[in-house]
Amino acid sequence: MKQTDSLKRIDMPNENKINDYADCENQMYSLKNELTILRDFVKQEYTGTKRCYSEEEIQAVERRLHFKLPAPIRTLYIMMGDLLINSYQLRPLELLRWDNGYLGFFASPESDVIIGICDSDTPNSLYYWSENDMEGESCVFEDEFDACNEVGDEDGKKKAVQAYLQYWEEAENSNIVPYKMMKSPRICNSLDAYCLYSAIHSLCEWAEIIAQESNNSAFYFRSETLHSDPAYLQEKAGNILQIFTPLSSHTELLEMNTHILMAYVSKDLKSLLVLLDGDIALTLLTANPAGTGTLRKIEKNIKLSFDHY
Repeated sequence: MKQTDSLKRIDMPNENKINDYADCENQMYSLKNELTILRDFVKQEYTGTKRCYSEEEIQAVERRLHFKLPAPIRTLYIMMGDLLINSYQLRPLELLRWDNGYLGFFASPESDVIIGICDSDTPNSLYYWSENDMEGESCVFEDEFDACNEVGDEDGKKKAVQAYLQYWEEAENSNIVPYKMMKSPRICNSLDAYCLYSAIHSLCEWAEIIAQESNNSAFYFRSETLHSDPAYLQEKAGNILQIFTPLSSHTELLEMNTHILMAYVSKDLKSLLVLLDGDIALTLLTANPAGTGTLRKIEKNIKLSFDHY
């Protein structure tokens, strides 16, 4: 793969020379505190066959890429990689690759668009593009990798990764047209906020699946439908803050197009309240089975009713 000049200047594997983003123009947050809280709401059965990555595995990929991954995406792979890869929101770490100076991490839930960063811009700025797979064969290697991963075939995984990376190194993919994501709120343009949104979205998605499949909704609840009136939403946001606090002290990571933030956690860290982008109801997750008293307290303060799935 042809590397850009900025990548060539990174002399790996000396980790002291890997890019340091402390001077990044837009401050970027690591998400360690936020993802630590979210992890407590992951039940064992949510994780499926995928697993999170280790620091050593991330460093190995960084040496291959000649690039240190930004803090929020590193934390996401370490702490929530199992859930996001299971839901096909996050590209497996082994399959990360440069595409003419762009490094894609996410597949858009709505399309085949890839979302990632550009090596010539601040690492917290998001871009999106479509992969130009002229031969249409990359999915073969991805499927082989996934199949080997399902059964724990490490040799098979390595061969699939080598074939995948070799395929893209030889492929003509110079016609991609990247676009910088610049819409508000922050989850639409910044890596840290998008990582946090993806983690929350994936957690709620798997909680719902488990509630459906196991017939056990003691950890998963949905509120009555919210109204779109701004005054109503502002009132609900105030009610929520009586017993919940924003998931992050950096509330810009949680801003939505409503008065209600994306996620709140109860002060005892046992309940998580979420409003996903475009949703018309609140999702409530509990770290332990919610008793009637706990649920009624939440309903009384927020002035919304919650039902089992």
